[in-house]
Amino acid sequence: MVSVGGTSLVRNLLPWRGNLGDLLGESVWNWGSAAGTGAGPSAYEPRPHYQDSIRDIVGSSRGAPDVAAVADPSTGVWIYKSGWYLVGGTSVATPIWAGIVNAAGRFNSSTAAELAQIYSRPAAFAGASVGFNDINSGTCGMAAVGVFDTYLATTGWDFCSGVGSPLGYFGK
Repeated sequence: MVSVGGTSLVRNLLPWRGNLGDLLGESVWNWGSAAGTGAGPSAYEPRPHYQDSIRDIVGSSRGAPDVAAVADPSTGVWIYKSGWYLVGGTSVATPIWAGIVNAAGRFNSSTAAELAQIYSRPAAFAGASVGFNDINSGTCGMAAVGVFDTYLATTGWDFCSGVGSPLGYFGK
């Protein structure tokens, strides 16, 4: 299983500061006091071998998410269904990643093998991994029984965005 977190896009809304709509940045998707994207160590799954390089962060539990993509309904994606609608959520972010993997036309023999390749990239934990935009601003969390754990996005792998979002033509 690949776990996908959510991000918010920051676009230029001031025409005198460059091209309208230019991507200025990306942060973790949240709703202020409530998390937009869930995150944290699993209460049930042990750390898989491909996360050994981040054992100091996740401990003995599986860390989630693995990757991220735009999910904020305010900055999400437009769809057409007898009219245009702006949609978001991890219900958008997850199919974005499925489409990227499908379009790549290269599939590993299992999800674990695919994740092992993502986590083995030399710079994946230094914030400069090829193919990923490192998300290093914002907060996320996980609600437990009467408790809300909050995590910060940081340089490299973190509980909010994993190794990052897909780095496309307009990324940093």
